[in-house]
Amino acid sequence: MSPDNQIVFKSLIGYGLFFFVIWLILASVLILTGTAEISVKGLGTSFIVLQIPALFIALKTKLRLNKNPIK
Repeated sequence: MSPDNQIVFKSLIGYGLFFFVIWLILASVLILTGTAEISVKGLGTSFIVLQIPALFIALKTKLRLNKNPIK
C-alpha cells in the first residue's frame, strides 16, 4: 500500500470512529432518557448520515494528497 493510500485509509478510519462515537453517545442518550421512540431503521439512518462527513473529509484528504503527493 502506498504512503498516500495509508494516510487516506487512516484518515477514514479515524474520522469514521470519531463520528461513530458521536452517534453512540447520541443514541445512548436517547435510549436512556426514553423520551423518544427508537427504531432500528432510524438508528441505521442516523448512523449513515453521521458517516457522510467522515467520507467527505477522507475524500478531501485524498484530493489534497493528489495535489501535493508524498515523496
